Amino acid sequence: MGFTQEFLADGICSIAYISKIENGAINPTNEMLSLLCKRLNLKIEDLEENHTDNLLNKLLEIYNSINSESINDEIWFSIREFQSRLSNNVNPEVQLGFKIVLAHYHIYRGNEKQAISHLEYVTQNKKYLNNQLKFCYHNSFGLYEYLFGLSEFSLSHFEKALSLMDVNDEHVPDLLYNLGLVNAKLMQFKESLEYTQDALNFYNDQLNFSKMLNCTLLLGTNYSKLLKYDLAEEQFIKVINISNPKDDKKILAQANHDLGYLYLLKKEHSTAIHYLKISLNLKDDPIGKIISYYILAYAYEKIDRKYSLDLLNKGINCCLEINNQYYLFKLQILKYKFFKHISPDQFLDSLENEILPFYAKKDLHLFYEILLILAQLYKEKKHYKKSTLIYEQYLKNNKVLNSNEVL
Repeated sequence: MGFTQEFLADGICSIAYISKIENGAINPTNEMLSLLCKRLNLKIEDLEENHTDNLLNKLLEIYNSINSESINDEIWFSIREFQSRLSNNVNPEVQLGFKIVLAHYHIYRGNEKQAISHLEYVTQNKKYLNNQLKFCYHNSFGLYEYLFGLSEFSLSHFEKALSLMDVNDEHVPDLLYNLGLVNAKLMQFKESLEYTQDALNFYNDQLNFSKMLNCTLLLGTNYSKLLKYDLAEEQFIKVINISNPKDDKKILAQANHDLGYLYLLKKEHSTAIHYLKISLNLKDDPIGKIISYYILAYAYEKIDRKYSLDLLNKGINCCLEINNQYYLFKLQILKYKFFKHISPDQFLDSLENEILPFYAKKDLHLFYEILLILAQLYKEKKHYKKSTLIYEQYLKNNKVLNSNEVL
């Protein structure tokens, strides 16, 4: 409006106080706000509406800055600084938007309980969300379900987020890529191919090299699942050839893993082991190493059973160290399949009372696979009636599963 700080402060407060208000360091009292509005010839309602818009824009700015590469103290400082400005703001959109930002942050930090606590609060009050915040809510909930919950729910949230977006929105390629990921997890590989190719086209236009590599990897995975091994091999080798060993170590590890797994599916065990070992040596994270131990144990079972057992035990110990049940149970199933290290009754009891209920909540496709294993075990014990009932349950519920997993 062209007013100076001196003009605004004259007879009302100090210039320093005006400066702190402008910088968001303090919130003025209602009395002070009324005096300043009178000086500016404004209604308090107009000022509050503008203030709310500014807060919402700042929230979206923080939300958009949160990703796997940016989770650091600076992001948390921005969140805490914003929180200090909320004390006098009762606007429900702002309060809920802040909850979404907190959930998004905790998702990327791997804090499952904190994330779902904030998301559930927003769910109960989502009628107050505008379309931008609805997008953020569904996008974050989709990511939460993909990482910690059920892929079916993840897909539903991502699809709702997509319906709220404009084609020119900056989030479009990332959301398309996430839809590619979740469709692949649900073994809907043709749909995943379409979303991933669309995302790749966006990233090509943006010259976003690292995300182009991720899309190429996912395309290869989909081709592999569709038994188009030549096309899959082409994608994985492309990533290996153009990646920088220093800057793209994680992507290189994944490409070598996927190529090794591809050769394992083709029964080319020696070639598979070559690439899987390269992948293992490139990995730093415990989950990545556990996955490599699992696949390598499978590859070595026909070649070196002792080493295969050593790999399975390494993987199991790693899972126990980081308390990861998802892969612990997979490793235990494979260990029993290869080595019968416990009695059939013990294994059966573990499957029914521990493993099956876990995957019923975490991964329905593995749940169905384990149902089939359970039916076979009861058949071997000549419990034909129970075997038939479980197999019927498998057939009834497992309508879409068409997997060439090694489990």
